[in-house]
Amino acid sequence: MIGQKNRFMLQVSFGNIALSFIIHLLYRKFNFMENMGHMMSMENMATGHDTGQHDSLVLNILLIIPVVFLGAAYFLYRKQTDQPLIPMFHSLALTFSSISIISGGGGGIELHFSIFMVIAIVAYYEDIKLIALMTGIFAVQHILGYFIVPTLIFGVSEYSILMVLIHAIFLILTSSATSLQVLSKKRIISAIEVEKAIKQKEAEALLETVQKHAQELEQSFVMITEKSEHNIVANHDMLATFKEVSTGLGIQSQSLSSMETNLHSINQMIEQNSQSFSDLQATAAATVTTMHNNQNNSEPLFEQVRIVSNTIHQTADVMHNLYESSHQVEDIITTIQELASHTGILALNASIEAARAGEHGRGFAVVASEIRKLAEQSNRATYEIKGILTTIQEESEESLTQIEVGRQATTYTVELAEASISSLKQMNQAITEMIDIVEALHESVKLIELRSQGISIEMTNISTVTEDSVASVQELCSTTETQSNASLHINRELFRLKELSKTLQEQFPS
Repeated sequence: MIGQKNRFMLQVSFGNIALSFIIHLLYRKFNFMENMGHMMSMENMATGHDTGQHDSLVLNILLIIPVVFLGAAYFLYRKQTDQPLIPMFHSLALTFSSISIISGGGGGIELHFSIFMVIAIVAYYEDIKLIALMTGIFAVQHILGYFIVPTLIFGVSEYSILMVLIHAIFLILTSSATSLQVLSKKRIISAIEVEKAIKQKEAEALLETVQKHAQELEQSFVMITEKSEHNIVANHDMLATFKEVSTGLGIQSQSLSSMETNLHSINQMIEQNSQSFSDLQATAAATVTTMHNNQNNSEPLFEQVRIVSNTIHQTADVMHNLYESSHQVEDIITTIQELASHTGILALNASIEAARAGEHGRGFAVVASEIRKLAEQSNRATYEIKGILTTIQEESEESLTQIEVGRQATTYTVELAEASISSLKQMNQAITEMIDIVEALHESVKLIELRSQGISIEMTNISTVTEDSVASVQELCSTTETQSNASLHINRELFRLKELSKTLQEQFPS
């Protein structure tokens, strides 16, 4: 800063010295300023150049002095631009250039204004000592000029002491005012510097806080972004799992619907078989009554034998139909077993998928477990039904054999009337056994009907639960997909905030 001021003052000092040379040239060579309005005595005007020869030496010395000081300042500036003595040499050069201007211009009152110009220029250094030095030099100039060479200072040989005092007072007032301005400016600058330092510290503290928060924010962004990405991956996996479970449940629901339809058909067939057994039981009871009547009254033996023969043929047909129906029931039971096995496999797969789903699949795992239990119960029930049907088939085959024997017996009875009583007793005994078998078979069919109805009800409940589960899984899929989209949106917002944090760190580097 002081180096720049010294450079500027070199130019100003040179300008003032050049102005001094111009004033000397105009006044001393061309008498250009003799007609100015300052007061000159008639004596001074009369003597003219006689007194001027003595003053010329002084004027030349006053003209050379500021040049010497300017040269010294320039010499020091060439070595070191901020040399401490340069301001003093500039002040001396300006001071003596003003003295040279006043003396070289004949001491005119107008030229004394150069003093205030020089004081204003030296105030550029903001140094009170330099202003005091200039003021002292100007004071000495006026005092010495008043007593020794008043013509060089005031332009006349005699000058009023009051005017000298007025000059001194205004000089001191100007210097004092300039000094006060310098002091005030320094105090203001000092206060500004202190406030600037405080603001700088506050700004640095704020900058450190911003950088710290930005780093913490970036670390939080990294952690949250990692968790968000893991959450997105988990949501995608869960969504895929839910879709697979939903597909499996849809297939299972269709299978259960088909199974329910088949069970309704089985129930209808079982009801028909039950009715047939009831008719068979009634027929057998009638046959027993007839046999008792024939045993008590054997007169229309042959007619009764024909009736018995026809009845046995009908019974053989019914038993044959029963035998065929039992085979059909066995095929249906086999189908039910396959469906139950398939249901168990589907329930097991659903349990596995629910376990993979974690906490969200716990409720569905319970449903899948219940479905698997129902499938196992259905499988056991079908095995029991199959065993009963096997028994029925065996007993039916035995009944058919016995009925064939009875039919042969009636044939023999027709041919051998003498053995009718004995054959009737045997037939009575066989029919009684058949009635017991039919009653047992009827009870078994009734039990099958009841259990089949129970299975049908359970299958209806399972189908309802499965449909509800499908709807729940689909809703869960929709919710998971929405959550996944929300996680993606949050992830994008986190990346945007991370970029803002980086931008903030770049704007406030440490």
